[in-house]
Amino acid sequence: MSEWQHIAVGLALSLAGWCGLRAAVGARLRPRIAPLLDASIPGGAFALLLIATGKPVFAGILLAALMAAFAAADRMKRAILREPIVFTDFCQTIDVLFRHPELNMLGSRKVIVLPALAAAVGALASLVVVEPGLWPWSPRQALLAAAIAALAIGLAGGPCLGFVSSCLRHLRPTGEPAADIANLGPFAAQAAYIAIAKAERQQRRDRCLPRCAIAASGRAAAAPVVVVQAESFFDPRGVWPDMPRELLSAFDACRGGSIQHGRLAVPAVGANSVRTEFAMLTGLPEEALGFDRFNPYLAFARQPVRSLAWRLRDEGYRTICLHPFDPRFYRRDLVMKALGFDAFLDEEAFWGAARSGHFVDDRELALRIADIVRDEGPRVFVFAITMQNHGPWRGRDGGCERFLQGIRETDAMLARLMETLERQATDAVLALYGDHPPALRPVLARLSENPSTEYVIWSPAGGRRNGERDLAAHELSAAIWDAWATAGRHAAEARPMSSR
Repeated sequence: MSEWQHIAVGLALSLAGWCGLRAAVGARLRPRIAPLLDASIPGGAFALLLIATGKPVFAGILLAALMAAFAAADRMKRAILREPIVFTDFCQTIDVLFRHPELNMLGSRKVIVLPALAAAVGALASLVVVEPGLWPWSPRQALLAAAIAALAIGLAGGPCLGFVSSCLRHLRPTGEPAADIANLGPFAAQAAYIAIAKAERQQRRDRCLPRCAIAASGRAAAAPVVVVQAESFFDPRGVWPDMPRELLSAFDACRGGSIQHGRLAVPAVGANSVRTEFAMLTGLPEEALGFDRFNPYLAFARQPVRSLAWRLRDEGYRTICLHPFDPRFYRRDLVMKALGFDAFLDEEAFWGAARSGHFVDDRELALRIADIVRDEGPRVFVFAITMQNHGPWRGRDGGCERFLQGIRETDAMLARLMETLERQATDAVLALYGDHPPALRPVLARLSENPSTEYVIWSPAGGRRNGERDLAAHELSAAIWDAWATAGRHAAEARPMSSR
């Protein structure tokens, strides 16, 4: 076989992989520039691999295998999380597959996937040895390919970013991943998201900078504010009608005496907690973030962004975030400072704490919050992110019983927090909400197009009762702020004159 025939075979393999991927994700072929851009990315990758190795068949098979893996992962994500793969997912791959495999969704499928992956790696390694090179190999070839790739990425993301993003805007990406991938193709859609997000990022950030002394709260006295983002928390009694009514007894009691409660519209299903987390803390709707909305912690929130924490700092509060997990996950170790937190207590602060499976028990989190409220005094804002009921849940029933046990533990945590605040700070404010519905089949089968969880805002002092009111995630921090201000005034008015 001649050199050109070798190259033709490699190109054909790459093309077959690209066509297969497009078919798998439902991309349409239209007489537009989008398919050409979509093809240019794996085409460029083939050229670089050819330069680096001199082995076109190897390059073609490797790219075809990678695109097949892309298609399989995309299909699984759509089935479980109701969303295709987007560019931010690639940054989480190492964390989920290697640093924290307990979080991945493969479950029993690892029995098939991992041996298949090992076989593919072995086959590719054998092909490197067997296939004759088009020219004698040298490390300089790999360095040249790496230099070309770095130069192209550097130009596209630097001096040429404005031109590149302007051209990609003509493709009219909507920000709805499934529609954009169907219209533009999997690679063109990712390229458009990355370039446009980077081009717009600083301007969008400038609109969201913290503002000192936004407004006086009018609160009569300082008191703790405790907000809990409960992992996968929602009321399952609407999904499983035969659930015992006492399943969430503390939540029912909290809701019955709450300042405000209701459904919380959230931007994700089964994962991507940071979307809800960022929206709640900042009050920013998704449209304010552009394409950074898929993971605001990846780049957008690496600089200060106005938030509930910054507002309470303006009131003289110490702001503390608790998250009993690896601080590098979603890079909360960097982001929480930008969001206005004085301290971030990660898994090291929970050394020796009781665990449920891989994760720190929710009730341990309640104990630590009680200690902070006692030790820090009334001017403290505690934001806690739970982990105990993180999926995947496994078992013969599809993991439903394990999930329900986690819900019970969250309810027990809420009961302990209510008891703590009633005893230590009667005009405090406590809020709890779910970050997203769980990725469980009975839940996914009944979810509407607009997923939601529950939230509740409560104070031992009572206050103005807003009753049941459904909110979007970005509206919750304003509701908490209002509840905090009014609960303080209500408590002051309720005190006997002799105690003032």
